[in-house]
Amino acid sequence: MDKNISKKTNNTKNRSIIILTIIFSFLIVFDLLFLVLTGSVVRSALLIKNEFILLDQDKKIVSASEDLETQYGKEILAISKVFPNEEDLPDFFDRLEKLIKIYADSGTIRFNSLVPIKEQDKLFLLLSLSLKTDLERLNNLFTEFELLPYMTHITGVQAKTPGKFSGNSDINVLVKVYVQNPFTTK
Repeated sequence: MDKNISKKTNNTKNRSIIILTIIFSFLIVFDLLFLVLTGSVVRSALLIKNEFILLDQDKKIVSASEDLETQYGKEILAISKVFPNEEDLPDFFDRLEKLIKIYADSGTIRFNSLVPIKEQDKLFLLLSLSLKTDLERLNNLFTEFELLPYMTHITGVQAKTPGKFSGNSDINVLVKVYVQNPFTTK
């Protein structure tokens, strides 16, 4: 009988050891799973924290740009009007055509570039003006041209005189009209 009791005790011990081993193994697996899930949550929390930091920086940038707009809005608007966009070009050409009608017997405006040309960090359209006028009216045209509210640059003037210096001449003028970057309609 002692053997039976000893066997039962051994079986009970073995079962207890097996049950404890299973429970311990389950706890180890549960702990590992918990660590993996916790690591994922921590990474998500860090990502969200970084997103909040970036959002806060973006808010500061927007606030600073709003402050600049408030402080320098009129100056920014004045500068942007100096550089026409696609919407403003008809006004520029209308003014230029009026000057040509006043100061030349005839004249045409021709685009040498249909899309803006990039020069360093500036964009411009290149135009050719073909005029039939005398030097005095050409000088007056240039004076009025400088008063236009747009950034322009006369890059060259060629004249063909029909024999005398003071009469009407065929004059070609190359003009750069600086435009907004990007050159789009508002």
